[in-house]
Amino acid sequence: MVSAVFIFIKLKKIVFYERIQNKWLMIGVTAAGLMAVTAFVIIGIRNKNELFVFNNRWGEFRGYIWSRSWRVFGKADIGHKLFGYGNETVRDIMLTNYHQEMIDVTKKVYDSCHNILLQRLLTTGIFGLVTFVTLFGSSVRYMFKYSQGRAEIFACAAGASAYFAEAMVNPEQPITTPLFYVLLAVGVGLARYGRTKEKNKE
Repeated sequence: MVSAVFIFIKLKKIVFYERIQNKWLMIGVTAAGLMAVTAFVIIGIRNKNELFVFNNRWGEFRGYIWSRSWRVFGKADIGHKLFGYGNETVRDIMLTNYHQEMIDVTKKVYDSCHNILLQRLLTTGIFGLVTFVTLFGSSVRYMFKYSQGRAEIFACAAGASAYFAEAMVNPEQPITTPLFYVLLAVGVGLARYGRTKEKNKE
């Protein structure tokens, strides 16, 4: 979904698209899309579709781990709220607070919050979460601002954004997580290099 948005933005540069684009057509298509999504959500909620009923079982028990993670944060002292419990502590936290309940409800032991923002909040606290979100947001913003229409920079922004979106419902993996930071670094580096070249020409 996120990658599709970036590709759509890039397509605006294509000559054929520029020929057929129309302000009212774009407004109409956008409005129709929003209405369709709204109708889908309303129907789902009224029919109590499992996708729209948040409980312990929601999202293969993500509802359970998310709600318990938030409860742990809510009960934490000020020090842990600000700076977290430390990396790789989710398993210990869950075993300490919800061991038997977790086994009874989910039949497993969680070592991850299955949500990158909750994971950062529990392990690195408010300061860590704000730092992480700021790093991601400012990097993508910088890439867009100084991309000069270069496809490779858009690709880095799209890849990093897709990872961020995916990590909202899945645990971080040691194989793929480093690539997130590599994409941010490469994208910002390319944008900065292009910006420096333009300044030197002036």
